[in-house]
Amino acid sequence: MKFNIIILSTYLLQALLQSPNSTELCSCEQYFMQKVCDKVSKCSWNQNKNICENLICKNKGRTYCNGYYSDYKCKWNEQKNECIDFETTQCEEITNSIDCLLYKNNCSWTVLGNCESLDCSNDIDCSFERCSFQNGTCSDPIDELNCTKINKDQCDYTRNGKGLICFINDDGECKTYNLSTHNCSQWSDYQFGCQSNECNYKDKSCIQQTCKDKNEENCHYIYQNDSMIQIPCFWSGKECLIQEQVDLTIVSKDDCQKQMTFAWSENQKCEKCIDRQIVQEEESLDVDLIISLTVSIPFTLGLIIFLIWKYKEEIRRFFKIQETDDGCNNQERNIIGHNYQNRQPLS
Repeated sequence: MKFNIIILSTYLLQALLQSPNSTELCSCEQYFMQKVCDKVSKCSWNQNKNICENLICKNKGRTYCNGYYSDYKCKWNEQKNECIDFETTQCEEITNSIDCLLYKNNCSWTVLGNCESLDCSNDIDCSFERCSFQNGTCSDPIDELNCTKINKDQCDYTRNGKGLICFINDDGECKTYNLSTHNCSQWSDYQFGCQSNECNYKDKSCIQQTCKDKNEENCHYIYQNDSMIQIPCFWSGKECLIQEQVDLTIVSKDDCQKQMTFAWSENQKCEKCIDRQIVQEEESLDVDLIISLTVSIPFTLGLIIFLIWKYKEEIRRFFKIQETDDGCNNQERNIIGHNYQNRQPLS
């Protein structure tokens, strides 16, 4: 049971870490706090320069080296006691169960003690994300899962491999829960499940947390209803508030950097990284467009003038011919129009 709880925690943690959109994350140099830099998979903290840089595995500590903490590009080496590059590209090249388990959930550690491409029927750990688990058997994912039909002694942690899982609730019933969404209300009959998913449990009801439910230390984010999307919270000086209720111009540098999607700007204020990125891209696009037009328009006009000058005689003769033929062309158009109006259906 303990190992199952560890696996469940790992599954939930991975979902939480992956929830911010990668395009919303700041560039590494914008993170000036090590505790924030360490948690961003594309970054690592340079102790010598005391700055956050693009990922260099040897700069990652043990806690944030393996798996999704480094986007599977690093692994911890016990012999060297350091984080090293994870250059493996094939499951068969992995020689230990931990690396096999961590490698993007694309591999299975088998009963024979080797790592192979994912095969649920031969997977000792039975991946939460890729395999179903019923009646003690690990197999390929299934679409549906009806926990009410499962015996209580087989209930806990039975799953379909696509986010649905079974637990015995507080009423002693085997119930289906969905781990792929942050729907607090589904945990109203299971207090432990409610409190484990950052929801508020009161009077047998499980509800979404609000920013105001957070203290200063935990004032980071809440989850959007029925999703894993994180909504930023900021400390106003007295209470934790949702982003829209806070004047970002008065947010402190430290409070700003607690959000992985916000950074302290050169203007000495807190700004959303995606907004800054879009502005920079639009400015770059405008400059490129101006440069392109500045070069292409004179060139195109010059080419047209050159062609007109070179073929001026041919152009003059062409228009003379058009004027001569105009009467004939009008007559032809009248004939065509007459034929069209009096056309007969095909037999």
